[in-house]
Amino acid sequence: MASLKEMPFGGLTNREFFDLFNYHKQHWDDIIMNNTLRDKMNKLYGNDVFQNLDCNYITPDHFNHTFTSKCSVVELSVFHVNIQCLNAKHRALCQLLESLCVEFDVVVLSEIWTYNVEFYHNILPDYNFYYELHMCSNIGGVGIYVKSPFIKILSQVIN
Repeated sequence: MASLKEMPFGGLTNREFFDLFNYHKQHWDDIIMNNTLRDKMNKLYGNDVFQNLDCNYITPDHFNHTFTSKCSVVELSVFHVNIQCLNAKHRALCQLLESLCVEFDVVVLSEIWTYNVEFYHNILPDYNFYYELHMCSNIGGVGIYVKSPFIKILSQVIN
């Protein structure tokens, strides 16, 4: 197994990582736009499919600028995030989704955890919430918010 030090930022000390935030913007952009993770995944798994991945970090503004013109040609839009506890991060999720120009048809959340999950059916208006929790742990689970028009399509795909 590859060492964690081979991963991006894995070999940095806390001080070096902190110093990265104090550099001028161009230096930081060079680091963020670095596709070393994609290249390491490609090398690790030996699969060229990873060459097509875009591993850049982008802001909501950059996302909106990039995808506003493409929204009219998208038939199904899906958003996924590993939320690591919906109970703790539901507000941040709603704020992020509200800041994006795309109103996703399906929102998939991994690691929703079991804490108060039954209270989060209505955090996204016009969506229906489905979830499956881990049976032996409070951690894990998947939640899916589906816009009303797509429920019938989703149920046909699942069945």
